[in-house]
Amino acid sequence: MESELQLLKQSIATETDYGLAKITESSTVTEKDAGLVLSAIEKNPAVDGTLANQIKKSEIKAKTIEFSLTTEADGAGIWYAEIDLATHPGFPKEYIAIIPQAAQQNSWWHKTAVCVVVGTMFRINSLGQERQTHLCYVTVLYK
Repeated sequence: MESELQLLKQSIATETDYGLAKITESSTVTEKDAGLVLSAIEKNPAVDGTLANQIKKSEIKAKTIEFSLTTEADGAGIWYAEIDLATHPGFPKEYIAIIPQAAQQNSWWHKTAVCVVVGTMFRINSLGQERQTHLCYVTVLYK
């Protein structure tokens, strides 16, 4: 019996050799070539807590949000408009970053505007000297 057990231990699978392996659910394994393997369930992202499920949850998604802003003049003659994107319908709660894409005037001469994002606040400063409506796009990265 002892010799059979010794033979069994010698037939453990390693990275380079075929052999017996034990399925484990342990997340504390630190030994290489211990003959341990993950269960096939770890590849199923639908099962909570599995490796595949954790990878799926950590994936970053991207969403484009479109909205219009109309500039108004401040006391110093600067034309601007701003919006808190967190109040926009469809804005993801767990956002990572907001990337401004464009702010273009809705007219045939397409005057441009400077876009700035701080936190969830989106602001445009218009290069024109009159009220303008701009079609704006941002890409939001979220989990």
